[in-house]
Amino acid sequence: MYKSFLGEGIQNVKNDTVIVVAVKKSWIQTALQVASLEGLKAPDLPTLQWTEEGEEAFDQGEFCPVEGMGRRAGVGKLYESRTAQLEMMEKELEKMTQKKDESEDDFAKRKQTKQESIAFLTASRQ
Repeated sequence: MYKSFLGEGIQNVKNDTVIVVAVKKSWIQTALQVASLEGLKAPDLPTLQWTEEGEEAFDQGEFCPVEGMGRRAGVGKLYESRTAQLEMMEKELEKMTQKKDESEDDFAKRKQTKQESIAFLTASRQ
C-alpha cells in the first residue's frame, strides 16, 4: 500500500503490496471472499472479524506478519545492532588482560565466558 500511496496519492491495493500474515482458520470468523485485491481501495476491503480464540491470540502477540517493510526494517536494525555489539565484544576480548590479583584460572574462566557470550550472540544474530 505504501508504494501505491507514493505513486498515486491514494491507498490503492495491489497484490504485490499485500503483507502476508500467518493465522489459524479458527481465529477468523469471516474470510476474504475475493479472487484478487488488485485495484481495490483500502476502504473497499472487507474487514476481518476475529473469533474469541483469534482475539486472545492477537492479544498474546501470536498474530505476526511474515513479511512487510516494517518487519524487514526491524530485522535489519536488529541485525545491525547485534553486529555492532559483537564488534564491541570482540574488541573487549582482544584487549582483555589478566588483572593483578586474578589467578590464571579465573582469567581463563572470564575469557571463556566472554567467548561463549560472543558465540551465543553470533548464533542469535543468524
